[in-house]
Amino acid sequence: MTPVPSCMRTSFAMIVAALALTACGSAEQAPRWPADVAIAETINGEPVPAVMLELIARERQADLAVAEQRDKVVGELRQYIVLDQLARKEGFARDPKFLAATELYRLQGVAEAARVKLAEGASVDDAALKAEYDRQVALAGPSEYDFAQLVFDSEDAAINAVGEAATKPFDAVVATWSDKARQAQSFARVRPAQLPEALGKALSALQAGETSKLPVSTEFGWFVLHVTAIHAVTPPPFEQVKESVRATVLSRYADQQIEKLLGDAKVDMKTPPAAKN
Repeated sequence: MTPVPSCMRTSFAMIVAALALTACGSAEQAPRWPADVAIAETINGEPVPAVMLELIARERQADLAVAEQRDKVVGELRQYIVLDQLARKEGFARDPKFLAATELYRLQGVAEAARVKLAEGASVDDAALKAEYDRQVALAGPSEYDFAQLVFDSEDAAINAVGEAATKPFDAVVATWSDKARQAQSFARVRPAQLPEALGKALSALQAGETSKLPVSTEFGWFVLHVTAIHAVTPPPFEQVKESVRATVLSRYADQQIEKLLGDAKVDMKTPPAAKN
């Protein structure tokens, strides 16, 4: 099943975004936190919310209850704060390159945090999650394949290799053609859905011991496939992967919302587009 996407986890980029935002301001500007936010400490009179420590700890997989790990997290955040204070004091943002760098980090952090908020707006019930689980199971297929492949730059060479495979063991074909092929490699426990579509279809059409009757054309070259074994796969129970499926659904919802925002955005190009090859 699909693992939890990184975009669905609270990211350290949000911390970078907050610090970068303050660095872009004047010497007097400092972060403005809500009055009810718990403060972990102050640095040169500037409050540092506990939530920032928690974010770094989560990103670093550190336990704030362990003194040594907490010290590392606190030390890292203190370094960010004093450098941010220095940037504001010295007016580093007057340098366009500095301003561009901090604004880019801010945008990255805000975009990731906003994506999480978008995903939180989706309403997903168990029926929708089960439907997505069934879709993923069907897409993955019931089998995993052990197979070998020869990849050629030319169709003629691939056709010749296929012809030899009709009368010789595939190991012998590999021994003959490996020096002439772009690649000669074996794989274990691969699902057709993990491969480019043309290769996946060709692989799933073969039985154990069979070689593709025709070379398979892809953007990577001409492939000759030989299946050595097929393994039946039992998908994990729905309840076991339910939260992973939820993350996939929420991520897809966020993607859809972002695409709508892009489609609705009014863009006025100020520079000519890059030339196309």
